Amino acid sequence: MSADQPADTVVPDIVETQVTDAAPAADTLATGSESTATTVKPLDDNSLPPIPDLRIAQALFQLGQSELSDLHEGARTLVLEQIDLHQMAPLYDHIHHTLCLSNVGEFDRTKYEGMVSANDAHLASLDEKYKKYEEEEGDMELLGVLRDRAEYLALICDDKRAKEAYKVAEEKTSTSGAKIDLLFAQLRLALFFMQHDETATLLDRAQALIDKGGDWDRRNRFKAYRGIYLASIRKFSEASDVLQDTVATFTSTELCSYADIVKYCVVAGLISLDRADLKRKLVDSPEILATRSAWESLGSATDSLYLADYASFFVALADAQRLLEQDRFLHAHARYWVRELRVKAYNQLLQSYSSLALDSMARSFGVTVDWLDGDLAKFIRQARIHAVIDRVDNVVQTRRGTGRDTRYRQVIAEGDKLLNKLQKYQNALII
Repeated sequence: MSADQPADTVVPDIVETQVTDAAPAADTLATGSESTATTVKPLDDNSLPPIPDLRIAQALFQLGQSELSDLHEGARTLVLEQIDLHQMAPLYDHIHHTLCLSNVGEFDRTKYEGMVSANDAHLASLDEKYKKYEEEEGDMELLGVLRDRAEYLALICDDKRAKEAYKVAEEKTSTSGAKIDLLFAQLRLALFFMQHDETATLLDRAQALIDKGGDWDRRNRFKAYRGIYLASIRKFSEASDVLQDTVATFTSTELCSYADIVKYCVVAGLISLDRADLKRKLVDSPEILATRSAWESLGSATDSLYLADYASFFVALADAQRLLEQDRFLHAHARYWVRELRVKAYNQLLQSYSSLALDSMARSFGVTVDWLDGDLAKFIRQARIHAVIDRVDNVVQTRRGTGRDTRYRQVIAEGDKLLNKLQKYQNALII
């Protein structure tokens, strides 16, 4: 609860709750035939393997947040189980000596050295296989071994060596589709370690290849990667456009669950869509409605904002903020998101009035007059709300922009729409 908030006021500020897994479980596991290492296989021929497993990154994020202590036991169990299952020596070392997490147990030197030996043995078997294939097999088989090596290093979260191995595999790859798949793998690695610059570079490279001739599946899969990245760097408007296209045809199960991609779509859309689009794209969307039970607070926030039920909106917003603060992609933006949505709700109410009694507005939002006065004043000073507060008469008086201001905003908005349409037409012609 905010320091300037009265004890009896329900307003979202700093709260926590539990979030479901941020990436799908590696449901299909198979033991490598040439070593004891366990490899993760895709769910079907059209899927990509969840390597590295982004659930682990989400669990590590939770373990690093002291305020999420109620989630630490489950997160710790997941991390340690996966480390033992895949002999993830690099990740084990990263946790203890880079992240310095004290809530995953003491560093066990004997265990670490045993995992290093297992990793080295598996990599040696791949090297032997490559040498054998050089004499007996063709380029496709050799390339398969190079991809297996890169994939294994990514599986155990050896970031540096995995990047080098993917680079070698990519240089040997001739088809654009296979190169795009390798870029997707590198994107997952960059997202695992939250390397924003690396992610942006890889997305640009993947986009260039897709524009030249990527198939429908890869174009569709790319949207999920780009949408999550845009949301993670607070570009919610762009993320909303991309994720709206993603939810209807989502296939990127190696990246996250369907419920999670819907969550990111709603989070981005709620802050960026106008009221008409909110109704069409979120409130009435069958894809959103189908997964609403997974993110009930976001659904309640969406409905109550559209219906102008502001007291319910503030309550739902508090719960929704708790979800964002548990997600490693959205955690840094949770307060900003809530603040922007408060501004949006205030403006939505005030646009219908030339003046509004302060106590009436406070009742609408379920807060006290003093708290609302302070919150509105802050946004008015920042020119986020065009109004003045008259505390003598206890009213909020709106200030309309000039005709020139209105026309300027309309021209900018129409220009943005035109540019978006031209970009879509260009992409359609390329296809």
